Amino acid sequence: MAHRLDRVHGHALHGTADLCQLSRHLLHGLGVSSHHPAEQLGRGRPLLLLLIFLDSYKLVSPRSVAAAIGAGGVAALGCFYLNRWLMGDIPAPAYIRYVAPVIEEAAKGLYVAFLIRGKRVGFLVDAAIYGFAVGAGFALVENVHFLHALGPASIFLWIVRGFGTAIIHGSTTSILAILSKLLADRHGALEPHLAAPGLAAAVVIHSAYNHLILPPLAATGL
Repeated sequence: MAHRLDRVHGHALHGTADLCQLSRHLLHGLGVSSHHPAEQLGRGRPLLLLLIFLDSYKLVSPRSVAAAIGAGGVAALGCFYLNRWLMGDIPAPAYIRYVAPVIEEAAKGLYVAFLIRGKRVGFLVDAAIYGFAVGAGFALVENVHFLHALGPASIFLWIVRGFGTAIIHGSTTSILAILSKLLADRHGALEPHLAAPGLAAAVVIHSAYNHLILPPLAATGL
């Protein structure tokens, strides 16, 4: 038992090191200097490591988690430019509440769908790990953008942004991944229509979060 716990602990530490290295590269590429880049992942990292710990069969390697985080970061960059392009004629509150959740959840879901269709996800907990990792990467890049846009801000605002965005992006993509994996297992493969329920659930939760958080923090561009 002790030997197994040592292996799990080493696996988690290895994963943390990979996440720190990946976040350092992302921050450097975005022009942000940080002596503690792992902190930019927000408060979602402990939950991600908890999911890795619960993966009894250890089918998700730390490098796979790091790749999922990177995919989430790429999705965030794509959404940033796409949102800027589409937002012109739509009032900002309506766009943030109804349009952005669809675009962002679909973008995050692409990598999850790629993994499931490629038979790279073994169990539901693995789907949850991949989904949360993609969401964490998305939140990382999104928070770096707002760090530049907002400049100095209150600690309350950054608690909401760091904790809130990491949890919401990670959770919604995990839900999408779990439902998609469940339906793919039942039907033998993940067809586009089988991803729709997970995507719809993720969009509804994301939109509800934006409805709740927008009024007190409208200036943050959530």
